[in-house]
Amino acid sequence: MTQGIYEIVNLADGKVSTYIGSSVNIEKRWRHHRWELRRGSHTNIHLQRAWQKYGENAFAFNILEEVKVDKLLPIEQKYLDDFFDRGHCYNMVRVAVSPWPISKETRQELSKTRKGRKHTAEACHKMSEAAMGNQHWLGRKHTEKTKCKISEALKGKKHGPMLEKTKQKLSKANKGRAPWCKGKKTGPLSEEHKRKLSEARKQWWAKKKDRKRGPMSEEQKRKLIDANKGQVPWNTGKKRSEETRRKISESLKSKKAGPLSEETRCKMSKAHKGKKLSKEHKRKISESLKSYVKTKQHRRKLSEAAKRQVNNERNGDDSMGKKPRQESQIKSKQGSGSGSGNNQTGGKGK
Repeated sequence: MTQGIYEIVNLADGKVSTYIGSSVNIEKRWRHHRWELRRGSHTNIHLQRAWQKYGENAFAFNILEEVKVDKLLPIEQKYLDDFFDRGHCYNMVRVAVSPWPISKETRQELSKTRKGRKHTAEACHKMSEAAMGNQHWLGRKHTEKTKCKISEALKGKKHGPMLEKTKQKLSKANKGRAPWCKGKKTGPLSEEHKRKLSEARKQWWAKKKDRKRGPMSEEQKRKLIDANKGQVPWNTGKKRSEETRRKISESLKSKKAGPLSEETRCKMSKAHKGKKLSKEHKRKISESLKSYVKTKQHRRKLSEAAKRQVNNERNGDDSMGKKPRQESQIKSKQGSGSGSGNNQTGGKGK
């Protein structure tokens, strides 16, 4: 591990153009330079274009001077001044700075060097073609060890709702920006497009059905509960507009849910067998139902409706029971009346 000042020299351009840098680990820094240059993502656009033009073999990596950590920047500054005066330097900024954090002065200089630059139509077309059919990570999967590392690194990180300050910054940054689809005519989908979407959706559902997932374990439930603790739902305090309510009402009216099939009933019965609600669960359900009936007027209406139902049931039973009684009373009266009449006539005859 070498610490000091290094150079990346172009041996094929006839000018011996040079990139100057400093590092506490020059070998590691060189590996990173090569990695970025080979994949075409180096932060220094001048060095990147020269690498693509002349090739990797045209560049040499040399150590200029081994320096202690506290003297890296001053000595790098001397080399930069020297090479900038020659006029063949790939460095975009003349000031030697630490890579992080970037000072305001360095940011201003970087901004000046990049202002007014726009990609040509040909460059845009080339970038578009290069990005088409990207096969990065296609068919590859993380190993179990890597998955465990990613899981451990993400544990404990909670992304709650955005702060008002962050929302204001995003709002200011997006003001005046036109949507990506502005001016584009998006007509109705063609039949072929619809067919492709339908097939893709069917394949997705088929794959989803093939995955057999049993009920969650207690550990999984506990993890989910711990992860969601303290998080405020996104729709807290928000109310639906009248138009949205009307649309929901109309969409639900058109949907008529028929009676459940025998197969569905059997599945539901099997799924609920052996399950018992705990006392805590029952108490929560009771409290949620009590809080559902909020106003006194609502409670009074429900009470009156229940009373009316009970009275109607009672009146129905009484009416059904009174009819045979009235008929029997009428018949008995008729029978007694006819008997008394016969007795009277019989008495007169005598």
